[in-house]
Amino acid sequence: MTGRLWGRVRRDRGGESLLGDRDYLAWFAADTSWAFGTGVRSFAMLLVSFAVTGSAAQAGLISTVSTVCALVATVPGGVLVDRWDRRTSLITSGILRLVLCLLAALTWEMGAMDTAVLYVVGIGLGVVSGLFGTASDAALKSVVTGAQLPQAVSANQGRDGAVSLVASPISGALMAVSNALPFAVAAGAALIQVVATRVIRADLRPIDDEGGGAGGHPDDEGDGRSRWPRLDEYLAGFRFIVGQDVLCRLILGTVGINCGLTALFVGLQLVLKEDGVQTWRIGLLDSFMAVGMIVGAVIAQGLLKRVRTGTLIIGLFLAGCAALVPIALVQDIRVSLAALTVLGLVMPALNGAMMGYAQALIPGRLQRRVLSAAGLLGHRHCLH
Repeated sequence: MTGRLWGRVRRDRGGESLLGDRDYLAWFAADTSWAFGTGVRSFAMLLVSFAVTGSAAQAGLISTVSTVCALVATVPGGVLVDRWDRRTSLITSGILRLVLCLLAALTWEMGAMDTAVLYVVGIGLGVVSGLFGTASDAALKSVVTGAQLPQAVSANQGRDGAVSLVASPISGALMAVSNALPFAVAAGAALIQVVATRVIRADLRPIDDEGGGAGGHPDDEGDGRSRWPRLDEYLAGFRFIVGQDVLCRLILGTVGINCGLTALFVGLQLVLKEDGVQTWRIGLLDSFMAVGMIVGAVIAQGLLKRVRTGTLIIGLFLAGCAALVPIALVQDIRVSLAALTVLGLVMPALNGAMMGYAQALIPGRLQRRVLSAAGLLGHRHCLH
């Protein structure tokens, strides 16, 4: 009863500062540890796979299989997490990642790492990512108020920029000591996720925005809810998106952003490599954009408070497009770095406005399924 009452109070509170909000800080610590552990482990996984197999093709295949498993698990995961307390989902995912990363670290140290272990770890982490990858985002709506969502999302963008900036270099430094260390650090990050999640006091059960309160799914036990998910539950996220004209437009926008940026980075890296630019300088593309995102996250807080959401989204879309024009006209690494820095400045406010608004439209009881459907349509990053 106390947890349910606290969850209702959390959703009714006004615009207090996120920095003074214990629940948000605990959620942020859990989410950041997940992001950091994933960044450190992902960088090491491909290189360790190559070191073990001696084949770039085999290492790439392990990565591809892991990604496919994540995609396949996304929609079923959305259904399951919408039936569970999000606290349970976050703790379960942390424990599973802890076990898998420790398995990788220990087998390397014992000299027992082989292709089979790599596939087990890769597939396992892919499934965990697919099943629980947006549970944290779904829980955020129970942790902050609707008015705070855009600020929280933009702050996460800045955090993602910081993680992108440091995770790979840290992972590389750890690998210089031992290939087991990045996995050990990722396991430690998973443990922090579990502990921080337990600190959150808010009720993280799915919210029925139509009158049921926290945990008030209209199909709850005793009200006709079947024991196993029905087909319509798997389709609910897609059905909700199709029925929401504004949400459809936002998702189409994020799909365009993600596809465009993916094509841009791949094409730009190939062009620069073909022009003889050193590999370490090409690697700066991510770093410069990450720096822009960190600064942009600070700027976004003021913009989100002072500018109307629709006006802000349109203006930032145009600004982002304008920032990329020089890359199309001049294939020079300095121009590319400057353009991507400007794009990084734009992204936190743009994503904060779009995703904060989108998440406010999604009923709490459907959060995970809609996020999963949108993520699948948008290459998994669209509402993340």
